[in-house]
Amino acid sequence: MIISISECVSATVADIAFIVDQRSSTGNENFKHMRNFLHRIVAGLDISSNKVRVGVVLYSNTPKAEMYLDTHGNKQDILHHIRRLPFLGGTITKTGEALMFAQSDVFTRKRGSRQHYGVEQLAVVLTTGNSADDVSQVAMDLRQSGVKVFTVGVKNSQIAELQQIASYPPQRFVFTVEDFAKLSTIQRDLRTSICHEIHRSQKGHGLGRGLPGQFGLPGFSRTQQNVPTQGKYQKLNTLYNNNNNKKNIPGNFIFEGLGHDCH
Repeated sequence: MIISISECVSATVADIAFIVDQRSSTGNENFKHMRNFLHRIVAGLDISSNKVRVGVVLYSNTPKAEMYLDTHGNKQDILHHIRRLPFLGGTITKTGEALMFAQSDVFTRKRGSRQHYGVEQLAVVLTTGNSADDVSQVAMDLRQSGVKVFTVGVKNSQIAELQQIASYPPQRFVFTVEDFAKLSTIQRDLRTSICHEIHRSQKGHGLGRGLPGQFGLPGFSRTQQNVPTQGKYQKLNTLYNNNNNKKNIPGNFIFEGLGHDCH
């Protein structure tokens, strides 16, 4: 995949949840590699409450939200939190349960998701082995809800399961490494792929660079709200105040609902 520098620079609006496997067999030293990998990926993103938001879910037997999409509003606090992610361990890997948790508890308006404004929703699943529960249906449900899913498999992860979880095509959404120390070799490619998906979505929704204010269109503040529901295309006729030239102008925006598993 080829992506220009300008696309990376302009990929500034998204909600991203990292879903990280940490069963006991991973070990604390290998978890440090995973934590460093996550830190480097996030460090290269344009983070703020009005631009890219980040959440983190740790899971093994059960999932736990270490950071919701609205927990921190600035990059330094997020990176500080990631550096101190605990290794909790666990006896088995329940990736399916973690995906359900992400859909019901993380990618929600209450927890900081901006999907209702057309903001791209991305999940990055970092797993170290096969899941003990079913992933096929829950992964499809997550994708059909409007979340694009990347998978990163380490060591014993089966490619078939990674592809079941991830969005399509696999060459864009599935990554594998032989051991934890080699995670650093794919960080640039993964970040580039994330950037590409954000940029594609921004072009489709006309979000531009950043989301100032609650509604979050660059250079505009909302004076009237009409939030679209998920599903068909809807046209909104809304009046905005342009913060740059102080003129009132009408805005017509198209929001694309996701009614089928196109991710």
